[in-house]
Amino acid sequence: MADLQSKLSEQLDALIAGKPIPASALPPVAAAPQPGKRPAEEMVGKKAPEFTLDTLEGKKVASADFGKNTATVLNFVAPNCGYCKKQLPTVEKIREEYEKKGVRFVNVTQTMGKEFSVEEMTKVFAETGAKLELAPDKGNAVGQKFQATSFPTMVVVSKDGTIAAV
Repeated sequence: MADLQSKLSEQLDALIAGKPIPASALPPVAAAPQPGKRPAEEMVGKKAPEFTLDTLEGKKVASADFGKNTATVLNFVAPNCGYCKKQLPTVEKIREEYEKKGVRFVNVTQTMGKEFSVEEMTKVFAETGAKLELAPDKGNAVGQKFQATSFPTMVVVSKDGTIAAV
């Protein structure tokens, strides 16, 4: 998405203000119902599935903790995904601004044809400049719950645990 930074900023600003996300801040597919939506997009407006993961720093990332942040951005990415590597620097710029406002950003690493060691994952994401928390998702179990069938898939979850945007 060419305008990822402006769309995500608009989405997060609305959530921080306690307002619904305006249609102008949604991707074209999500703004108006159309055939061919990605499975994850069908989850917008629904409660996020229950899950728990550990970050490489040993912190918990769990659905039960959504209320602790003004919003949570779960970015489902694979270390060997070219599109993910292109997206991560933009997400990093947004993280730098919105983490101060109580938004939590987590890269949830997915397997895409290859298992990566912690060292390999860390190296790949460091090379992109990404400083988001990194939570390995063994077997893509959490990704499947969020119907992340292609990468990157970014899910914005509101404070009340509702999926606000994909």
